[in-house]
Amino acid sequence: MKKAVFIVVVGILTLLLVYFLLYFFGGSNKFSQIVVKDFDSRASQYLNKLDGTPVLSTTTLGIVAVMVDNHPDARPQSGIAAARVVYEVPVEGNFTRFLAIYNTEDIVEKVGPVRSARPYYLDWLREYGDALYLHCGGSPDALSLIKKDSIFAANEFYWGDFYWRDQVRTAPHNLYTDSELWQKLWSNYGKDHGNQDWQGWKFGEISVTGTLPSKGVSITYASNFQVTWQYNIAVGQYSRLINNQPLTEPVLADNVVVQYVKMRSLDELDRKEITTIGSGDMRIWRDGVLIRGTWSKGDVTSRTRFFDNTNQEINLHSGVTWIQIVPESAKVEINS
Repeated sequence: MKKAVFIVVVGILTLLLVYFLLYFFGGSNKFSQIVVKDFDSRASQYLNKLDGTPVLSTTTLGIVAVMVDNHPDARPQSGIAAARVVYEVPVEGNFTRFLAIYNTEDIVEKVGPVRSARPYYLDWLREYGDALYLHCGGSPDALSLIKKDSIFAANEFYWGDFYWRDQVRTAPHNLYTDSELWQKLWSNYGKDHGNQDWQGWKFGEISVTGTLPSKGVSITYASNFQVTWQYNIAVGQYSRLINNQPLTEPVLADNVVVQYVKMRSLDELDRKEITTIGSGDMRIWRDGVLIRGTWSKGDVTSRTRFFDNTNQEINLHSGVTWIQIVPESAKVEINS
């Protein structure tokens, strides 16, 4: 018995000696390089299907979408630069509003101002499975759809504990939320909304021919609503300007998609009917070039896909994507 114990002790001491020799004489830098290399190789195996960036697991990350105000009195907004996908879409008066999409695990200290729902935003929202939708009120049609389709929505009217008012600003442009609050919502209620089986876009190198060099694009939605995306070759991304002015909080995008849709006014309040299902023209800016093509969406929960002129699906650049929804008659200027 004593002999067996002696052998075990000697074995343990030998292993410890080998470890210390490798550490002190092999160099701690070599050890750290092995760890980093292993991390990188594992990270590159999987992609976040929201934005194509590397992740460490195949586990699908939760999605949260926030309706964000873009009235001039709401500027500068908070948290827009941290969104992974943003839809900018006209509302009444041809003002625009944002549907800003994040992973539930993202850390964002302040997002808003939060505003009300519209029905066409819900058609894009439902491309992301059971996403958590944060909004403050909404049009009658939007509120009816949220109830009818059991959308995982947290209307501030009833879920006020997950929002706050910034007293520096005046209502209705002063309502905010943050990632700590939406993570509590997701933790408490997300298990009741488990459909995360949705399809991402294609990400990768440019796979189409016939691209055109382009420095960016300018879109005029209305007076005081001129949007410009300007390619910054130093960072390989597009910078957002409003009325030719840079933003207080810089907003960058890896992909800018201009999607042309049918759009009409429904009533004296100028509520919109926007065609989200079907197909139409679109343009994509990425890596300093312009790609022309079409968009297609089969039904309300299907992913909107982007195709080139040979009907091949277009690869987006991994990273941030902005979708600029514009009427077919929109004033869109290509900046060469």
